[in-house]
Amino acid sequence: MKMLAVILQTEDNLTFGYGVALAFVAVFFIILWIRRGHYGQEASLTEKAEAKGSHGTFDEQLLSLTYQPIFSAESPHLVGFEVFLNWKNDGGEVPAPHQGVDLSAETKAAPLMLEWMFDQTCRQIKDWSQYEVPYFMALNVPAEQLTLRTVRLLEQSIAEHAADPRILVVEVAEKQAFRTLSEMNKAMERLNRLGVRLKVDYFGDGISSLRYLSALPIESLKIAVPPDTGHNRQWEKVDSIIEIGSRLNFKIEALNVETEGQRSRIMGSGRIICVQGSLYSPPLNVSDTEGLIIRSRQVFE
Repeated sequence: MKMLAVILQTEDNLTFGYGVALAFVAVFFIILWIRRGHYGQEASLTEKAEAKGSHGTFDEQLLSLTYQPIFSAESPHLVGFEVFLNWKNDGGEVPAPHQGVDLSAETKAAPLMLEWMFDQTCRQIKDWSQYEVPYFMALNVPAEQLTLRTVRLLEQSIAEHAADPRILVVEVAEKQAFRTLSEMNKAMERLNRLGVRLKVDYFGDGISSLRYLSALPIESLKIAVPPDTGHNRQWEKVDSIIEIGSRLNFKIEALNVETEGQRSRIMGSGRIICVQGSLYSPPLNVSDTEGLIIRSRQVFE
C-alpha cells in the first residue's frame, strides 16, 4: 500500500509538473502573439498575402505603389520613375520603400502581386498621358518571376489600359540574373519586341559577368553609388564598371545618391546619364507624383 501511495503521489507530481510546463508554454505563445500583432505587421501581411495567393485571390487593399523620381545627369529634368510596391499598415499609410514587398522571395502570392503592380502602373501611365511629358516607368521584376507567363500578364495590362509600352522599363537585379538565364532570355526577347526596355539593377553587386550582358537584350546598367566613407576599392570597382559598360555601349545610371559628395564623385566620370536617390527626391505617392509630372511639363512647353 505504501508503495502504491508513493507511485500515486509521484504521478500527481508529474501531472502537476506537466500542467505547469504547459501553462508556461501557453503564456509564451500568447505573449508572442500579442507582440507579433504590434510589431510583426509586415510578416502578418505577408502571411495573409500568401494564404490568399494560394487560393487564387488577393486583397488589393494591402498594397500601394510609390514612385521615386529619376533625373537627367546633365540637367535637373525629370526623366522617369522607379516603382516601389509597398505594404500598407493598419492605418492605411504607406511605409518607407525599404519596408516594402520583397518580390524576390518565393511566395505563392508573388505572381498576383506582380499582376496588380502591372495593372496599377499601366493605369497610371494612361491617366498621366494627358500631360504629354516624356518619361519612363521602371518596374523591378525578380529573375525567378521573369517568365513568359509574367510577360503575358504585362501585355494584358498594357492592352487593357491602352498604355504605351515604350514608357515601361523592366529591371532585373544582377545578383539574380544567372538563376534562370535561358527562360529569362526568352521573356526579355518578347518584352523587347513589345517595346519594353530592359535594365540590370544593382550591376556589380553580383557576379558581373559580361557573358550574359551580350546574351540578353539589355539597354542600361544601374549601379549603386558607394557611401562617401566607402573604401577606395569600392569606388575603383564602380569606375571599372562605368568604363567597361560604356565601351560596350550600355547606358549607365546611378542610384542611391544621397549626398553631394557622392553626386560629385559619380558625376566625375562624365558617363552617367541619369541619377536617382534621396538627394534628389524620396519616393512619392500618386498625388505628389502627378504634381511633379505637371510641373515638369513646363520644361517641354
